[in-house]
Amino acid sequence: MAAGSVKEREEMRQALRQEIVDRKVSEEAEWLGQSLGAFVKAAWPHVKKHEQYRHNWHLDAINVHLEAVSAGEIHRLQIWVPPGSMKSLSVSVFWHAWEWTTRPWLRYWSASYETRLAGRLSAMSRDLMMELWYQERWGHLFDFNRDAEHYYGNNQGGTRLATSPDSSGTGEHGHRILIDDPINAKDADADSKSTLNEANKWFDSTVPSRGLDGVMTPDGRVIDHARVIIMQRLHEDDLAAHALSIEPWVVLCIPERYYSGHPYAYRGQAGRTSKEDLGSIFGEGDPRAEDEILWPERRSEAASNALSKQLRHRSSGQLQQMPAPKEGQSLLRSWWRFYEPNLFSDVKRRPHCTMVVQSVDCPLKDKQTNDMISIQAWGCKGADRYLIDIRTSHMSYSQAKRAVIEQAKYVRAMYPKARQKILIENGGYGPELIIDLKRILTGVEKIPAGLEGDKEIRADSAADDLQAGNVWLPGIGAGADVTLGPAGTVAKDIHDFIESCAVFPHGKHDDDVDAWSMAMNWLRSQIIIPGRTGSAFKRRRRVPA
Repeated sequence: MAAGSVKEREEMRQALRQEIVDRKVSEEAEWLGQSLGAFVKAAWPHVKKHEQYRHNWHLDAINVHLEAVSAGEIHRLQIWVPPGSMKSLSVSVFWHAWEWTTRPWLRYWSASYETRLAGRLSAMSRDLMMELWYQERWGHLFDFNRDAEHYYGNNQGGTRLATSPDSSGTGEHGHRILIDDPINAKDADADSKSTLNEANKWFDSTVPSRGLDGVMTPDGRVIDHARVIIMQRLHEDDLAAHALSIEPWVVLCIPERYYSGHPYAYRGQAGRTSKEDLGSIFGEGDPRAEDEILWPERRSEAASNALSKQLRHRSSGQLQQMPAPKEGQSLLRSWWRFYEPNLFSDVKRRPHCTMVVQSVDCPLKDKQTNDMISIQAWGCKGADRYLIDIRTSHMSYSQAKRAVIEQAKYVRAMYPKARQKILIENGGYGPELIIDLKRILTGVEKIPAGLEGDKEIRADSAADDLQAGNVWLPGIGAGADVTLGPAGTVAKDIHDFIESCAVFPHGKHDDDVDAWSMAMNWLRSQIIIPGRTGSAFKRRRRVPA
């Protein structure tokens, strides 16, 4: 009897201890299901088994915005952060597993620039949910009935598809459209616009039809799908910018170094300036001082500087989330020099230019979606080059031809004795334009396409004249601060020209840069001096016979 009583008491104690453990696990499961940040910290050892978790304020900012998506407060979210900032783990791995702790019926449609990458992130989230730690807390909510890297699901209706722009994602839909790194960073340079265009076309043609809207959920709510894009800014016309041009998005922008003047600076609730300031109503904002690095425990000051040098021209986009830096990349804003706008209208004061060069950059096709045509006229006096006239816009062939002729008449009337040249690259509809203009104007010269190398090489070569202070624009000022300062400092077309050069090679259009660099590089090979008007024979002294 005594022995039995001891055994019974031990069994009761074990049952009590198990009940306490189960209760703690249940309480922890409920608590973690309410906080994504707490879930990430608790789940970290089960994803990164040999790496210690290091927290930083930006992870809280990401989690707050993702929680707002889960709560239905945000339906369009973009997150821009530098590489190595735990963005993919936070969004593509932990967030999915966290949402299934309370709503396992949610369906995910996820994509990356490569199907293999999308599948790996999807599999990491699945593997976390298969861990004993996760199963002890939420395993009773669902069972996996499909288990593959690129597509899996559970018995509550939840699914996850992993796809890419070059793979098929049709036939599947989601409550969450998750796009993580839609473009490979190395493919986003100026000479790879086809990659950017393909990603944007994929987004337009595929993504809009993949969302589940107006769906009655098991808890009795009607919800619309949410879209989340996570990426580093790579180009002025990358998918982030393209999506922003279509509809409003909440943007969480966290650069490697804090810059208060960033157009998408994360200011938090206190910094909200208007009802439309959607990017500033979630979280507390960026707490850093000017130029302070993001995560010193993970990337030191020296490592951040080294990475910036390694990325070279990509560093502004990938690290600072600005496709072009404040001062431009290879064509700095502060290098441009300015002359009084009315200088050339005064015959007595205008520079004595001995050559006037028109430079014409022709687009490939007569379509609004393609590059514009840029027609520039440069007056040359010694080593100085003065921009006399510029016309940049979308034009049909006939409009472009008429614009070149009108500009030619304008500059030739201004400098009737100067040498006149019209440079046209032998590309796009350039060959037809050359033939037609030669019947009307003198000095038309064909420039072989790609003669000076690719666009960046040509611009770098032309930058020598700019850096030396020999390139003059109409305006008032002596540097970038004045150029981009009060309204009226420079005309809009001059401001647009400076900006087009500053964002090169990551701008939407490079026509201004192409026309300018073609003129500068051609002029470098020319002798620009006044023609000889006297003769030694006329000045010979007469000697008596």
